[in-house]
Amino acid sequence: MMRVDQRINDKHSLFFRFAMTDGLISEIRNGLLETRDSLLRPTNITTQWQQIWSTTLLNEIKLGFNRSALTRNDVGSIPEGVSIPGFTTTQPTSYIIEKPSAYSIVDNLSWIRGRHTIKAGGEVRRIHLNVGNGPATSVTFSSLPNFLNNVLDRVQIGSRLDTVGVRRTFYSTYLQDEIRVSSTFTLNVGFRYEQYTVSKDVYGRGRVFDLVRCQGFCPAGTPWFFSDNDNIAPRVSFAWSPTALGGKTVLRAGYGRYFGPGQNDDVTAAIDSLPENISSPSPTLPASPTRPPASSASFAAKARPPAASSDRKEPESHMWTFSIQHQLPPASSPRSLTSAT
Repeated sequence: MMRVDQRINDKHSLFFRFAMTDGLISEIRNGLLETRDSLLRPTNITTQWQQIWSTTLLNEIKLGFNRSALTRNDVGSIPEGVSIPGFTTTQPTSYIIEKPSAYSIVDNLSWIRGRHTIKAGGEVRRIHLNVGNGPATSVTFSSLPNFLNNVLDRVQIGSRLDTVGVRRTFYSTYLQDEIRVSSTFTLNVGFRYEQYTVSKDVYGRGRVFDLVRCQGFCPAGTPWFFSDNDNIAPRVSFAWSPTALGGKTVLRAGYGRYFGPGQNDDVTAAIDSLPENISSPSPTLPASPTRPPASSASFAAKARPPAASSDRKEPESHMWTFSIQHQLPPASSPRSLTSAT
């Protein structure tokens, strides 16, 4: 980790921070000594420029980069996962590569004007999600005799997903006013707006599966989902110290509406549909099945493509708070404040 602070003059200052960690998590998954190795490299880079334009006007600009790279290798006793009642289930040999990155620019402005402290700003965050995985096959036998006779109960085939690059952009802006109505009452009002673009692959890959609109797979170029554009989040709160209570009691209350994009993996069903994954209860499939072509009838009957709601709404929450804080006599407690929420 490294941090550098530079004071240019009385009005301008800079800071830069870099942090990176290498991690390895090694697990023994079962009594067969099958392993999972996870290699992690979280990285964070931040730089900020603070400008003091006057005693009442302050601005901050931040540039940021975050990455949480993961490579996970599962090594089984044999390439396939095998499940037999009464025996330890083996894990299939496979791998996962995930390199999610975020590039952001943030601007915050503070302006004091009489009784008002006005804050405004916004953020643009670009998401890069590069993911891929290896093939994985698992077979299930309903009993030991069926295993000895090679009679399958179920087979699951996960095809390899070559690394894809999902891209998405988050936009947000806010305006807030802290109003000192009187020496005993302060009011905060404001709002925030957030908009998250529709995910897409850098090369236009992705297969959208929608039984309602397309009765199956949609034509190439179909948006993965529809953008949710009404994410308006109001905020209001107050702090009041009633004169009648001697100025030793403060009442605080507030309400806020909050939005978030959730996990980026939650909206990548079109990418997850690229591999031809099959889950079949048919015992007629061979014990080492090969990947069938997408146009074959057997694939159409047994494919299990993931799907996401095209009319999805971004996750939101509503928060209400109320607290009372009272100053106790000095002899009552080493700490002379108590509060309840």
